[in-house]
Amino acid sequence: MDIKTFEQSSLYCKICGQNFQTTINSLSKPVDVYTDWYDATEEVNNGAVNNSDEEGEDYETNEKRQSAADNQFIDDDEEEGDGDYSE
Repeated sequence: MDIKTFEQSSLYCKICGQNFQTTINSLSKPVDVYTDWYDATEEVNNGAVNNSDEEGEDYETNEKRQSAADNQFIDDDEEEGDGDYSE
């Protein structure tokens, strides 16, 4: 009888502080944990995860705020004199 042991492995993002945990076994490699994380992010981005996720709601709210801020952005790309930088 072959008894398989399962453990938890996790990823932590130093930039945004997000954690991800997945179940691994004796045959799992670090790339398997990364692949599980990548698949989970694709599910979230495609809306496959339950919409009651608070973090997703915060993201939507932040996205709407950023969009509103972008609408008030003044784009001043007119060509101006080069000043002291022209040759």
